[in-house]
Amino acid sequence: MLAFKSTKGVGHIEVLVALWVFSFGCLSLLSYEIKLQREQNVIQARQVALDLASSQLTESRALLTPDDFDMLTSGSRTDPSGRFQLAWHVISDSYYEKQVTVQVFWQDSDGPQQLQLSTLIARTVAADVARIEF
Repeated sequence: MLAFKSTKGVGHIEVLVALWVFSFGCLSLLSYEIKLQREQNVIQARQVALDLASSQLTESRALLTPDDFDMLTSGSRTDPSGRFQLAWHVISDSYYEKQVTVQVFWQDSDGPQQLQLSTLIARTVAADVARIEF
């Protein structure tokens, strides 16, 4: 029988190659996890900004009396966390309607971000307010 002396250490090389492949796979999974976490943070910030803008528009729409409607003006504020700045601009298109645009600004890992929502709000007259059922 012939014995091959050159096969000594082949098992060690196979183990090293397998370890290298395993390490490469683990690093790939780790980088993917980091990317997913970053994307989740960006999506969460956008959702908070959308909620803040929607809330501001809801507050503007809640002005049912004509006097309240006349007092609807532009303004700005910062949310309690201090991360988001809101600015709303009110443009009177006519006596009966106003255009309200809400902008939310914040900073994330991609730099400055902005979200904008717009709507028209119509004046309600006293007869209409009396017909609203809650």
